[in-house]
Amino acid sequence: MIKTTILSGTEQKVEFSGNHTHYWVQNLSDSDVFASLSSGITEGADNVLTIPAGGVSYVRDDKGASSVYLLGTGKVQIYGKSNEFCPFKSASGGGDIDTTATGNPVEMNGLQEGIPFSGITVSGRNLFPITETGGTKNGITWVNNGDGSITLNGTATTGTFLTLDNDSFIKYKTGVRYAITHNCEPIETNDWYIYVAIYDTPTHMKASWNSYSHHSINFGMPSRIAKDGYFKGAKMYINANVTFDNFTIKPQLEEGNTVGEFVKSIVGNTLTLTVNGADYTITPDSPVYSVPNEIVQTTGANTLSVTGDGEPTLTVTGAKKSAALSRVWDKLNELTTAIIVSNGEE
Repeated sequence: MIKTTILSGTEQKVEFSGNHTHYWVQNLSDSDVFASLSSGITEGADNVLTIPAGGVSYVRDDKGASSVYLLGTGKVQIYGKSNEFCPFKSASGGGDIDTTATGNPVEMNGLQEGIPFSGITVSGRNLFPITETGGTKNGITWVNNGDGSITLNGTATTGTFLTLDNDSFIKYKTGVRYAITHNCEPIETNDWYIYVAIYDTPTHMKASWNSYSHHSINFGMPSRIAKDGYFKGAKMYINANVTFDNFTIKPQLEEGNTVGEFVKSIVGNTLTLTVNGADYTITPDSPVYSVPNEIVQTTGANTLSVTGDGEPTLTVTGAKKSAALSRVWDKLNELTTAIIVSNGEE
């Protein structure tokens, strides 16, 4: 069922006759709209979704909910559903285009002039975040080398946890296998391990996932967690009396049944996004970098590329005309990476 409402700048509750797991919101206004399944919306708060002008996205509760809360100004449409397939196909314009853009500018022709993209984000192949600069704890001194590796010295006086990152949320794909490694030769004893925590909501830790010193690589996760979630909190644990002498490890976490050649995680990097010849600095305030919605579609062609360490991947969401996708399909297929249309029902 679709409902249409006009927001007037105060929080508004939109109720449905039954429970739905997904509430899709199409923002038909000319400014951001905020959506949540809980009242008391605050911009930037946990579980509050920002939907830019012209954008489409959803809020979700696996247990189901009968209402959604909205904040903004202007016209929106809301569709209560029980799956993740977008009902607003004409507005979303065919879905997301995912492609590695380093050195391969993506040209998007025939787009509707003046309409913001629903979103442009950048992520990287290595998902293991190291954002702390280093420190000394219980006899162990460690340093973030700035290239994705850390170097350790000293002897642990007791069992010791080192926090390599504490704040980054990295969304994983449900049912997709991931690999984690420290890129060191394995040793016979289990002296230490690196790990990431696994959250099934932004506030609920479900498990942790390790790469031990006596393993070269570990597979699994998140197949045992049935719903979407996050990697959060990268740490290292060292047993008591373990000694390091300028010992360097290169933590790596990536999608797939193996790991490729080591690359630096983009978390903590500054990247450059070039749109139609104008450079935008993308700062490391989150594991997936976003650019402002001042970047809009233009007639003719939009050319987008991203540069920086860590093999950054560019995701463009929400081309307003479906026909635009077919017009650029040949151009996109010249790239060597996958192109995925992900939010249609075809």
